[in-house]
Amino acid sequence: VNCIFLHNPNFLSEFYSNSRLHHISTLGLALKDYVNDLRERHQGDFPGRIEMNFSRNSGPPGQKVIMHIDMDCFFVSVGLRSRPHLRGLPVAVTHSKGGRNPVSADKSFKDLPGIDEEAAEENSKNILGVGSSGKSLSLSEIASCSYEARQKGIKNGMFMGTALKICPDLKTIPYDFSQYREVSYILYDSIARYTLDIEAVSCDEMFVDLTDLLATTGVSCEDFVTHIRAEIKQKTNCPCSVGIGENRLLARLATRKAKPDGQYFFPRENIPNFMQDVPLKDLPGVGRSTCEKLGENGWINCGDLQGVPLSRLQKDFGKKSGENLFQLCRGQDNRPLNFCQQRKSVSTEVNYGIRFTKKSELETFLRQLSEETAKRLREVGLKGKSVTLKLMIRAQDAPVETAKFMGHGICDHIAKSSPLTTFTDDPETIFQAIWKISEELNIPPEDLRGIGVQVTKLNKSDAGKPPQSSVMDLFNQMKAKPKLQKLPEARKAENTEEKLPPTMPDLDPEVLKALPEELREEILRDYSEWKKVQNSAQEKTPTKSPPSAKIEPKPETMIRKKAPGLISSSNILGKKNWMDIVTQWVNSSDCPKTCDVEHLSRNAREFVRAKDIVDLHSQLEYLFLLINQKNNCNWHKSYRFLIQEVQREMLLIYEIKLKISNKFNCGQCE
Repeated sequence: VNCIFLHNPNFLSEFYSNSRLHHISTLGLALKDYVNDLRERHQGDFPGRIEMNFSRNSGPPGQKVIMHIDMDCFFVSVGLRSRPHLRGLPVAVTHSKGGRNPVSADKSFKDLPGIDEEAAEENSKNILGVGSSGKSLSLSEIASCSYEARQKGIKNGMFMGTALKICPDLKTIPYDFSQYREVSYILYDSIARYTLDIEAVSCDEMFVDLTDLLATTGVSCEDFVTHIRAEIKQKTNCPCSVGIGENRLLARLATRKAKPDGQYFFPRENIPNFMQDVPLKDLPGVGRSTCEKLGENGWINCGDLQGVPLSRLQKDFGKKSGENLFQLCRGQDNRPLNFCQQRKSVSTEVNYGIRFTKKSELETFLRQLSEETAKRLREVGLKGKSVTLKLMIRAQDAPVETAKFMGHGICDHIAKSSPLTTFTDDPETIFQAIWKISEELNIPPEDLRGIGVQVTKLNKSDAGKPPQSSVMDLFNQMKAKPKLQKLPEARKAENTEEKLPPTMPDLDPEVLKALPEELREEILRDYSEWKKVQNSAQEKTPTKSPPSAKIEPKPETMIRKKAPGLISSSNILGKKNWMDIVTQWVNSSDCPKTCDVEHLSRNAREFVRAKDIVDLHSQLEYLFLLINQKNNCNWHKSYRFLIQEVQREMLLIYEIKLKISNKFNCGQCE
């Protein structure tokens, strides 16, 4: 009983097959990958736009239109497709059917993996509470409930026992994960027939940028939303609600007004007035602690906050958070939609059935988690370079026996990470890393109630075959044809006019003037020393120089001073044809791949460590000019990440930042 997993080698697979949270999160990640795949394979045709045959009435040109789609009571709606006789009744989706066995309607608890008769009896004592009448009350949670059930006071997350006391005639239906998956893909495919400007949120929710679609087709926003809602309902037999606004905040708030099974257009006129009654807790980024702090000042709704000066908000909540509150309470939201979401982590977590009595049991379970995590990495074709061990530890005052049988109860949370030497999906490598973390933390095994293994800093597992249109792929294509990029004649003329020492003709004066004084002096000093060494070497070198004394010619665009061994052979920015590679990379896609951005970031940091700041400045300025012309927020975000990494390295080595362009002509992400 104490170690369920030890009695069944299939514990993890069976646990996840019955875990709704696992299915929901996995399906959500799969749909984000699916949208990325649709964008990469798209041929430019949208059949849905051709089939639309209603009136054209385009709005103001360039007006931003964001649509938020949310399926109504998703789990319940899908379950009612095969149970039409329950429509209009209070319905809940749960594992339990009330006072009976809360695990499944078709299987007794003793049939679960690793549970014997004694454990089943213990279950009846722990998983069921007892009401005033003496009847057992199920502690199984409600995952979703119908609007009819909500009108009677039932809420998602409520225990079934409590719900049945409030609504004795509550009907329950089981989970149907295969149907959830089917309906989710129908939803996404329906929208993809019209546009791929989609930000996947979850299995039943998404944001869609309709700006291009409406401008191209001339269809009115109201007509299109009515049309797409009818199409989704006809294909899925499930209702959805749609909110429309000029940004993602207003679109999501509009959806709340549209529910259930409706549509609402957030008015563009006098938005601050319409925002006044919106609760502050409904704003993004406003959690429980922030709400409590706001409430202490009597600020409950957005209208309460609209009269508060920006300086006061920044003083109480910090510069960034204060500015966000100031803008959001007025309906202003500059966050762009993320059309190309990259997976950031792969994890395996268990918060049920964790009851160890000795260290060897913990070791066995960590090994199983490592194998499951490695399996998931291979399934999505990724490898990771950092691993994190997450632990849920019984709180100091929490009872040993939890109210819910084998549940985690009240816990403290600890997470600790460790870097790996290389990208890997090897289970043994992952296990060794997390076991070392476990040994360092030295938590008593009997106090553990939940364990998770997470792998981050991901990269494609087929390292020998970089993704299509990747910067490394372009580098490999061009490797055989290096092309020397020369400075324009105008730039050379400018260089000759600068009052620099004659011994330093290869430094760009414009770049030097942009650098901080301390860094400029260090570069000039280092360069002068290098020049002396070079001149001395040339004087001593005979006509036929041995290999050790040979001085390789450098391209004119690269500074002659290089710290040996710090610029790797795979460094894109260190190649003669770096301008060609970077140009083709930026022009090859609307959304840069994470692995490419991280690779270029490593390349740039190598230049900082090599004290090759002059060339790095020129290369970053060139990249800025290319990306600024694209007017694409995904590229803007990637460039800012690159600059952030460079500045971090600059502060680490020089304790000053590099003066570099980072403001794009973009009204959204700026």
